[in-house]
Amino acid sequence: MTRALCGALVVLPWTVLLLLVGLHSWHDHGHTSFIQAGLPGAKQCVGWRETYFCHPFAERYGPGDKGCDDEIMPQVSGYCLCEGNVTTARVTCGPKRFTCRQKCAELAYNPTDALAMPAPITCPYDVPYLLRSFLKGIPDAPADWSADPAKERTKVAPLWEEIQAAVHAHGVPAAVAPGTRNTTHDFVREGSSIPRSTVEYVRSQLAAYSAAMPTYPRGAFSGAGVVTVGGGMRYIIPAWIMVHQLRHTGCKLPIEMWYPISEWPPQAVVDAFAKLGVTSRKLDFRGLNITAFKHDPKAPPHDTMARFTIKVAAILLSRFQEVIYLDADNIPLKDPAHLLDGPEYNATGALLWQDFWDNTVAPEAEQMLGVPRSDWFRGSFESGQMVVDKARHWRGLLTAAWLNSYASFWYEVFTCFLGKGDKETFAYGMAAAREPYYVITTPPGSLGTTGTSMSCNSRTHLCKDEFTGNTMVQYDTRGAPLFLHSNLHKWDMRLPEKFSLHYQRRWQVLLPGPVHWEDWMRQHLGHDLEHKVYEWIRMLRCMPWWDAYYQERLALGDRKTPDLDGFHYLLRGIELPKLYRAGWTGNYQAQLQGLSFGDWRNHAWNLRARPKLAALGLAQRWDPARDQS
Repeated sequence: MTRALCGALVVLPWTVLLLLVGLHSWHDHGHTSFIQAGLPGAKQCVGWRETYFCHPFAERYGPGDKGCDDEIMPQVSGYCLCEGNVTTARVTCGPKRFTCRQKCAELAYNPTDALAMPAPITCPYDVPYLLRSFLKGIPDAPADWSADPAKERTKVAPLWEEIQAAVHAHGVPAAVAPGTRNTTHDFVREGSSIPRSTVEYVRSQLAAYSAAMPTYPRGAFSGAGVVTVGGGMRYIIPAWIMVHQLRHTGCKLPIEMWYPISEWPPQAVVDAFAKLGVTSRKLDFRGLNITAFKHDPKAPPHDTMARFTIKVAAILLSRFQEVIYLDADNIPLKDPAHLLDGPEYNATGALLWQDFWDNTVAPEAEQMLGVPRSDWFRGSFESGQMVVDKARHWRGLLTAAWLNSYASFWYEVFTCFLGKGDKETFAYGMAAAREPYYVITTPPGSLGTTGTSMSCNSRTHLCKDEFTGNTMVQYDTRGAPLFLHSNLHKWDMRLPEKFSLHYQRRWQVLLPGPVHWEDWMRQHLGHDLEHKVYEWIRMLRCMPWWDAYYQERLALGDRKTPDLDGFHYLLRGIELPKLYRAGWTGNYQAQLQGLSFGDWRNHAWNLRARPKLAALGLAQRWDPARDQS
């Protein structure tokens, strides 16, 4: 008997046996598992848990949950939940066909696929809160860290009364834009004009306001410091992170944190921030007595200032002459105090930063503000960080206060639907006051994830990671990353107990690049900043006053922190290719990767043809059903 024949006789019976077992398994597919659940290591099935965005670690999609014997097919993502809160078969929308009963049973011989569901953060935390460890390079608290808020208020209260009186005496409450600029209609792109009567009215009132402005109060302000606005559950966590990071970078500047009166925190919170050199200030001036973050239907009509002038009021009324303003959700990568010593700031007294989008200001702003279009910046602005010398830009800041006081008109003039708000008012306020400013030349970058969202081909079911940005990166005057502005999704307490096992990083990739952000942090910072942020949030959760503060904010109407339902997930960020297909232009286009001819065609159509058809009532400017696919 030859060696080949002997081999065949050995292999053939096993082949037949495997075919019979496979046939039996195929016949019973969806009803029983080949691996019995009673075997050692096997798990009883709980069911299928579906997720959004073709990614198993994305947000849960409850309506898509299935039973243990339902067949899981392509087009869905999620995981099988087994007894003991253990998961397996964590899959994307790619090719697959199985039941969760089968997958839970298979853990008997493939235990490495088991991953326990995360538990939420609890107290106590095993990393102690040692205040001195955050005050890096600051041996003693500088004398100017503390200030008497009541004394400071007395100095500026009469000044605010003058500002408010001038704003209301020379306001433009009757000015109305031709329409609300949104995803489907934009009167600027469609060629509509602001009526000439409105233009003349606004120009006349601005001229009168400029003549009535109070002059800069010599001696009222001094020194330099950081100014921010806090308030409520939405902003206390980002502010806590930002302040700790400022001190961790060695920043010795005093900090003022301003609160709308309805957001004023308990004394324990004020004291906790004071230990880090933060003076808490109340925006309890007339006209600013409603919350900045929630609409108050009881507010009188003239209190329109309250919602939209919080930021400019905090800058104007702070005790500092030179202000580094930071949004509460803006994390500095190094001490920003060096910006005050640069030639760009010394020459102009103001540093401003770019947004992603091109300039979309209505042409009539040229006549209303008296600023020639040739002087307009080609792009748009982002006000999450600004550096301003109030002595040199007093009139520009007062003009910004006036613009924000009539936000329903000016925000439509300044901005398309992408990022409406106060962000253009500072630059155009300074321009209208004939004051110079410097715009950081490096466009913003986008920091986000490639592992929390996937796109899958409906025909082949093959999937690929998609980049979505959740943090805007702003650069210094030399082109180095300086600020991480979390302007989409704020940090919250919805975190897992174990960082290394369950935490999903929100900072993974920087565009343009791509730059692997973990590597960048270790190379340029010497540590993992995202891990530090996680630790600072956990320490905040375990502060002795936190539970009482949280319950107080819930009673006042703040939103409850979402439960950790499923895995720790990240909300979907901004998807720049979709905005490109919708026809929007800007410096963000340098970040786009792998665009197709179809993307270019949609961009050209929505940029040029669709607005003209929309003006004739023949089309919407942007068709979300098509352009979001």
